[in-house]
Formats: sequence, C-alpha cells, structure tokens
Amino acid sequence: MGLSFCPSARAHAAQIRNIVGGQIASGDWFIPAKAKDWSEKLDQFFAAEKPLSYAKQAAGNFTLAQSAAKDGLRYVGFVGLDGKPVVTENPPPAEIWGYDATRKQPILVSSSAMPLSPLFALPVARAEYLSKAGVSTNAASFANALPPLFRAVTKP
Repeated sequence: MGLSFCPSARAHAAQIRNIVGGQIASGDWFIPAKAKDWSEKLDQFFAAEKPLSYAKQAAGNFTLAQSAAKDGLRYVGFVGLDGKPVVTENPPPAEIWGYDATRKQPILVSSSAMPLSPLFALPVARAEYLSKAGVSTNAASFANALPPLFRAVTKP
C-alpha cells in the first residue's frame, strides 16, 4: 500500500534522520560512538511510537480512500460571491465539502468558503466509512494521519 497511505512512516523517517543527523548506513550500529550517541534518543522515540501500527494505518487509509473513490462525491451546489453555500439539494446533506484556498485542501463547509467553488457531499456519512474500515479516530495509528475527508473537523 505504500507511503501514500501511511504518512506516519515518512514523518518518522524524517524524525529518525533528525535524531541521528542524517542517513543511517548498514554498519553504523557497529561504530561504538554512533551507537552510544543514538541509542537513548532512538529508544525513547521508538517507545513513544510503539502504539502506532504502520500496517493498520496504511490498511485503514487505503480502505477509506478506496471506498470514497468507489462511491464518489456528488455535486450539491456552489459557494456564492458572498462566500455562503448555495445548496441545490433539498434537504441539504448533513456534511458539505468545499475548498479552502488558504490551506489548499478540502474543508467541511459551515458558513463561509472560497467564492464560486463547487460543493460536494459523500453519499454516506463519514462515521459509516470509518466504521466499515475499522478505523477509530482515537487510535494512535490514525492520529493526524487520516485523509482530509475523514479528519476531525477543525475551524479554519
């Protein structure tokens, strides 16, 4: 499934490079000075990240992405020049997605979004996708690692 569905692996690799001051070569563990300098910091890092499962993160994110792509987003309206949603469905969907030009990612639209941008909705509630994928947003494997459509909603 690769690094695309496991953002923690890439982030952790960068953190490890930061701890050791660059790349680790295969024989570095046999150099006593390096092993001594790195051991405590790396032990602390790995102990802190132990609850996280790369396999669960990748599998869960892959399932979410695959399910949402299969079901597709449906067009439900647009954002007016005043920044307010103009929804073409009645009743309006519970969750409407738009585009946040500042953060360059999808956002859950509440009242204001980028004027003249399209609005979309998932055909099924996000909670149902998460449940079917076996993803708990409280699990260590998914903290700050979910695709944008499935992240906890934060105010822009």
